[in-house]
Amino acid sequence: MSLSALDRSGRPALKWRDRAGRKAGCYGILKLPKKPLGGPPRERRLDFQTVADHAPIMIWVTDPDGSASFLNRLWLQSTGQTMEEASGLGWTRALHPEDQEAAGQAFLEASAQRIPYQYEYRLRKADGGWAWVIDVGQPRFSDDGRFEGYVGSVLDISQRRAMEAALRESEDHYRLSVELNPQIPWTATPEGLVSEVRPRLLKLMGMSLEDKLGEGWAAALHPVDLEPTQDVWARCLLTGEPLDVECRLRLADGSHRWFRVRAAARRDAEGRIIRWYGTVEDIQDRKLAQEALKESEAFARGVLESSPDCIRVLNLEGELVFMNNAGYDLLEVERGSDQERMSLDAFVAPNYAELLRAQRLAAWAGQPLPASSRSEGRLGAMAGRCGRDHPERCGRSCLRDLRCA
Repeated sequence: MSLSALDRSGRPALKWRDRAGRKAGCYGILKLPKKPLGGPPRERRLDFQTVADHAPIMIWVTDPDGSASFLNRLWLQSTGQTMEEASGLGWTRALHPEDQEAAGQAFLEASAQRIPYQYEYRLRKADGGWAWVIDVGQPRFSDDGRFEGYVGSVLDISQRRAMEAALRESEDHYRLSVELNPQIPWTATPEGLVSEVRPRLLKLMGMSLEDKLGEGWAAALHPVDLEPTQDVWARCLLTGEPLDVECRLRLADGSHRWFRVRAAARRDAEGRIIRWYGTVEDIQDRKLAQEALKESEAFARGVLESSPDCIRVLNLEGELVFMNNAGYDLLEVERGSDQERMSLDAFVAPNYAELLRAQRLAAWAGQPLPASSRSEGRLGAMAGRCGRDHPERCGRSCLRDLRCA
């Protein structure tokens, strides 16, 4: 060690004085003899191995030709390899067979260019299982710039890969749930301006996203449904009530189909609406089925109403479901009256009432009635009470006689 002193002007000096001439101190340079830091190379190597063996990640070092010259204790423990087995290119045998070629090629390409290396592959564990790892290497150079190989680390990322796979599955599940669901989602701002529409709905209606956003969706409404639908939507925006409306929308081919449009508001902690979430569902088939059912019911009702006989339809509890006009006229009751809901037993003689009850019980049990019982019911019983030999022509009079008996 040597010490040299300089004054303020840079000339060698041990002392310097202030402006008043008082001794103020001195400047000096301390020179240390040159000596390799960390001791000789062997000591530095031992120090590195000690640190590497206690590191929480796998560490490796390669020579310029790519062969491994060092792998730390965690690599050996994790893979079950010995240092002799892992040295050179033996470490590659711990890689999954499907990953060996690609991982090796990536490392050779990086080594040829002397650039950082990174690759993810499956590494065989000591218990025979496989772990996803990320292998990162950095080229190392000597003081004079010579390439000396790589130093790198291997980190187990199995948990991260599992989370990524679960996330992809969740995203696929959501995407398929949306794309395959007959209800097509959409969103709107608190003011009712459409902000997001699924591509499936745009394709169905032959509209671009720009055409559909904002209030552009109204252009697809059937002219008859335009004003009523807009009025319902405006009321929902004002009150915050859920939207539920059926309307016809124009498709890409110019035709119209029935859709059910629904939406509900999302609110913040203070109750303010921050977004509307809605769906559009094609209900054309349901509408057609409803119209066909109405026509069928109207036809059946017309047939029943045209019959001169009293026709009553009861449910399993014996309650009146339907009675034609001839029945009301024949029984002389008014629609909606208490008599309307009375059993037919109340309108006939006791002996015929017993027969009606027996027939009703048999019908409820699903048992067919003999033809003789059905024919004797009205004609035979009524003829027996009125004594006429042509009961088929005196239904109204016979019924009056039986009811009053």
